[in-house]
Amino acid sequence: MFNTIFSILQFIQKPFDNEVLANTYEKLAELGFYKQRLQLEIKNSEIPFIQKNVDDIENNSLSQFLWDMRYWLNSSTLPLEELVIRIGLFYYTSDIEKSNVYLIAILVKRLNSTGDFDLTLQRLEELSKRPSLSGFKFFSEEEDKDAIKGKVQIMTLHKSKGDEFDYVFLPEMSEKSLSIDVNKAKLKSSSTFMEEVKGFNPNYKKKTELELKEFNSEETLRLLYVAITRAQRKLYITTSSKTKSFGKEIAQEPSIIFDNIL
Repeated sequence: MFNTIFSILQFIQKPFDNEVLANTYEKLAELGFYKQRLQLEIKNSEIPFIQKNVDDIENNSLSQFLWDMRYWLNSSTLPLEELVIRIGLFYYTSDIEKSNVYLIAILVKRLNSTGDFDLTLQRLEELSKRPSLSGFKFFSEEEDKDAIKGKVQIMTLHKSKGDEFDYVFLPEMSEKSLSIDVNKAKLKSSSTFMEEVKGFNPNYKKKTELELKEFNSEETLRLLYVAITRAQRKLYITTSSKTKSFGKEIAQEPSIIFDNIL
């Protein structure tokens, strides 16, 4: 995952260098995203491959790769940590993989404190040669609990069930991220769809919109309880009145837990 993100950032650094672009293709092909052994066509291109007409490329894998790289090049104006998240979530979709994507984004944000893209890439290259990344522990399906002591872990609330930690941080506790206010909650289309499906059973009494919102809020409260009770020593809950999304500052409402519970 780190190599996927890092190789695309290297391409963004030198988009017109066919050697760099060929290396990016080779790395991503080895990871299974594109067909292997086609990087020579990129290297041997008489013009910068990124500028080629997609219609002139016969191989579907190469044409898809070119479209993808142009997309990342067009996204390069985003804040670097947001670009990292977008790249990671494009290629990786499981809960564990998503947790690792956000962990890498935190690492990149820390390394990019000066805003110097070239310097950040240099630091990432140094880290890529190390067996571990600055004390961060990435997630796998099976965790060795003794091996993760003293490591920073990022996980979903669901994944935390059954584990305990000395210190737990619950960031971004806003109504948008985790709403428990029935009056302000918005129903997802999946909730109403499932209710319609259940309604085909003549013995099932369909919930009203308010009942669905109450049910979802109760589920969210149970999930929040799981997260809170993971902490053995200290629990930190934070929020912000504003957040940034793809370079734009957006106002957000803190969770009602700050007024009604805490």
